[in-house]
Amino acid sequence: MKKVTILAAALLMLSASMAMASGINLYLNDCSLGATAATSATNACTSNSGTAMTLFGSMIMPAVTRTQFVGCQSVLDIQTDDASTINDWWRADACRSSAFSLTADASIANSCGTVWDNAAPAGSNLTALFAEAAPPNRIRFLIGTVLDATVAATTNLTGDNTTEWDVFKLTVLKSKSTGTGSCAGCSTNACLVLNEINVQTLTDTPDTYLRLTNPVTNQSIVYQASLTTAICPSAVPVRNRTWGSIKALYR
Repeated sequence: MKKVTILAAALLMLSASMAMASGINLYLNDCSLGATAATSATNACTSNSGTAMTLFGSMIMPAVTRTQFVGCQSVLDIQTDDASTINDWWRADACRSSAFSLTADASIANSCGTVWDNAAPAGSNLTALFAEAAPPNRIRFLIGTVLDATVAATTNLTGDNTTEWDVFKLTVLKSKSTGTGSCAGCSTNACLVLNEINVQTLTDTPDTYLRLTNPVTNQSIVYQASLTTAICPSAVPVRNRTWGSIKALYR
């Protein structure tokens, strides 16, 4: 009985340490705390109206204070099963430029609070990039949100290694999925990986951002069901690079 008690205590300590870890999460429908949070999506590709999926990027900050917090930049990589090209269905810069709706403010709160609860952002944007050395079937989304400089000057962000905050919501619409004028690739398998969230201050240089890269519980989403979440991260590998090297690689 004593051994069982010791084992149970050890498991409780392990669970607590796992729950209290800084890092990033990517889920569908809700943050990781929500009952509807999911890691895979299917789309029949028979309609051009409605939502194909809604992604939530969130983070748990370590127990530090970021003085004069000015914003976050998230790095989301998407790779498809079509080895020769990134399908037009994912081209936020071209064929489906109006099919990706970004929200990054306090209104995205669901089962988690948001990093923006105490300071409203001045704006946000999504930029699609390609790497010269990356596979041709991969696209990178940079998701950036900033506070006005005068707001940032008096805003501090303090993590506790426990609390999960939503950083962005990305709604992927079904527009141009089928019929005349559609963008090819709606039915193609894809893997989406949240590689990092950079927490920035007014006094940071790019290489001194607080970079969160490790998943708390999940960082990848499977689009269409023939892939598995177990192999998904290997399709779009996480690379621990400085922000300067990322900017040099992508154009």
